[in-house]
Amino acid sequence: CVLGPDRIYFLDPAIGVLAYNRSAEAEPIMQAVYVQPPAGTGAFIPVSIEALETDGAWQLLVLGANGEEYMFRPPASKRKSAASMLPAVETDPTDRRGDSADDSVVIASETSGEAWILGTDKQGGLRVFSLDGLQHAFLELGTLNNVDAVPRGTNRFLVAASNRTALSIDLFDVRLGPLKVERVSQVALDFEDPYGLCMAQIDNEPHVFVGDKQGQVQRWRIMDDYSAELIESWSFESLTEGCVVDREDLVLYVGEEEAGIWAIDLGGDGRSRVARVGDGYLEADVE
Repeated sequence: CVLGPDRIYFLDPAIGVLAYNRSAEAEPIMQAVYVQPPAGTGAFIPVSIEALETDGAWQLLVLGANGEEYMFRPPASKRKSAASMLPAVETDPTDRRGDSADDSVVIASETSGEAWILGTDKQGGLRVFSLDGLQHAFLELGTLNNVDAVPRGTNRFLVAASNRTALSIDLFDVRLGPLKVERVSQVALDFEDPYGLCMAQIDNEPHVFVGDKQGQVQRWRIMDDYSAELIESWSFESLTEGCVVDREDLVLYVGEEEAGIWAIDLGGDGRSRVARVGDGYLEADVE
């Protein structure tokens, strides 16, 4: 086998050269990039492959048992390329093992430039970081999964998080100058496992959209006293998590992890899939 720029190539003497995508999120499918001709047609018996770069072009060389050679350039991967992104700053690591740090939201003052990162710890609660990545607070409140925020006046925010321990939407009053984070309410959910969450300010009222692992998504309106009213709900065939609201067009976008991205008209009753898993851009586990 040889390692290519985006795939691993394996030689099977009976079949030919097979390519396997190196991305951990790609579907585990092998693609034949060179098919071995049937025995008796004058074809040589391949015994090894090598990778060569000639005039800037990456190619494979198939070597036969009697010194035969066949050079070819593998066809491009069907997976579309994406831009590379590298972090400028990283937060302090959590003190938990394994998959812990998860969703985050940045809140910032319109007057002073003060800004903070609120991030969920899937094993313990809500962590607060400065923009240089230093942890300043940890609220140990259970297994929070997703978090989002909407402004509620100058230097004040309403923050919501999905709580998988309490089976609730946890609501926080967050004030800047100086920073103060206070949990003010918990909205009970009839979910087995609350998961994805996002927020939006609609008609000057905060709304929370929350989903679970069974494909349900609910919309809640939050009152001034932090009580909540269930407005509407939707069902999907599989797990949903990530979501975001286009406030201008009143469209809720929901990621169904095994299917793609859905657009839901909040001013009507229609929904459509705007991106599909397997279309060359999306792989399963859409978050």
